[in-house]
Amino acid sequence: MNQLPADLGGGGSTGGGQPDLASSPAEKKAAANTLHNEIEPHTTTAGAWADDETSAVVKAFDAKDGHGWVTSSAVSKAHKTWSEQVPQPPQPASSPSPALRPQTV
Repeated sequence: MNQLPADLGGGGSTGGGQPDLASSPAEKKAAANTLHNEIEPHTTTAGAWADDETSAVVKAFDAKDGHGWVTSSAVSKAHKTWSEQVPQPPQPASSPSPALRPQTV
């Protein structure tokens, strides 16, 4: 389960070596660009969407005229707990993408 099947380049059940993970500067640059232009923005957008939807659920089930649903406080508490457990996305300065970019002197 922790390796690719032999027909996809893995060692298969008989062992074998790990595939060569070395990459060229061009591949590193492409990976950094994908992180910066695709993964980071989409992750931020998805997180904001989840926050907005969770807030809408909390509001929809919140007390009206003094009577609310337990669901509102339960969802709010679960969201707070989740946000404390999940690491925040890296800021651009601490992002792995600079490590993938060529260093210039």
